[in-house]
Amino acid sequence: MSIRAISEDDWPALMAVQAACYHAVTPEPLAVLQSKWQSSPQTCLAWAGADNQLLGYVLAYPWDGQALPELSKVSTPAGGQELYLHDLALAPAARGQGAARALAGQLLQLAKRQGFRRVTLVSIQGSERFWESCGFDATKQPAPASYGGQALVMVQNL
Repeated sequence: MSIRAISEDDWPALMAVQAACYHAVTPEPLAVLQSKWQSSPQTCLAWAGADNQLLGYVLAYPWDGQALPELSKVSTPAGGQELYLHDLALAPAARGQGAARALAGQLLQLAKRQGFRRVTLVSIQGSERFWESCGFDATKQPAPASYGGQALVMVQNL
């Protein structure tokens, strides 16, 4: 298993991973996810199997720290000293192998090297304990309604 950049050929597998993972929110359209990648390909990573097939991914992009991005909205390139971690998802076959922690760790290292001050995310589907174990803290900031009623905004200062 390895972490690598997301490529054009990864999108069918990435969409399949997204569909397998999300039950609390509606999976996002291809154009929306690709807009995150196009905004910042250097902070969008793939977890790949022995055959280099994508089994997991993380999508993150620079953000101005203002209103949190809504789900299913196309991302436009933006500057900012914060990184918004939009999505981290793993195919069922990749779970239990440390892939989520490895992807999160690699992204945090990239964020530090690129000079971001903080990483922000919206935790859904009960993932807040995982994110806490990666060094994120819950905030009192409300999550956009598109993330569902149990969503939790979390941050990590770098």
